[in-house]
Amino acid sequence: MRYVAHAIGGIQAILLFGLVLILVLEGRGLEGLVIALLIGAATAVGWLLASRLPNNPLGWMLLFVGGCFALAGPAYAIGLLLETSAPSLAAWFFWYAGGDDEGWVWLPPVGLLFTQVLLRFPDGKLPSPRWRWFSRLTIGLLVTATAFAAVGYAEVRPGLPNPVYLPWLAVHVSIIFPLIGLPLLACFLGSALSVVVRYRRAGSVER
Repeated sequence: MRYVAHAIGGIQAILLFGLVLILVLEGRGLEGLVIALLIGAATAVGWLLASRLPNNPLGWMLLFVGGCFALAGPAYAIGLLLETSAPSLAAWFFWYAGGDDEGWVWLPPVGLLFTQVLLRFPDGKLPSPRWRWFSRLTIGLLVTATAFAAVGYAEVRPGLPNPVYLPWLAVHVSIIFPLIGLPLLACFLGSALSVVVRYRRAGSVER
């Protein structure tokens, strides 16, 4: 498993370099630098944990967080190359990469970072078995929110339609968003609370 962690970490580092180049070429400036630093930090810490403590899921989770964003770079670049010659195929790459600030790819890693990573920090286990239902609830809400986000916008770029767009969702977004968004926000707060609960119950070493 350590060799797998080394391989994943190396690939993500290369992809991250490509993402930084794209952000620079787009003139993102400070925003792009902050994004790159956050993704790089998640990748570096994830690689360190996964390579040295492969049984701790936190390392693999952080590699997933960095990987989701790092893959957006080459996906966006491929979309640009295919936009004229194969727009239907390019739409799928922009759908993943999130063209023109639309997209869903940010939701799984950010949601995982503020739920499962917090719930399992620092030893990779839940604070107690009683937190299992809450952990499953956060995963279910994240999957649902991601699915709705992926099909809820009409275009991935101007003139390129979303290949999985559902028009009826845009009509009912004012109803669907609170039903998913508010419970998910509560899960973020509950996950942060779990760290406080764990700290109060922990011994000196874990603290």
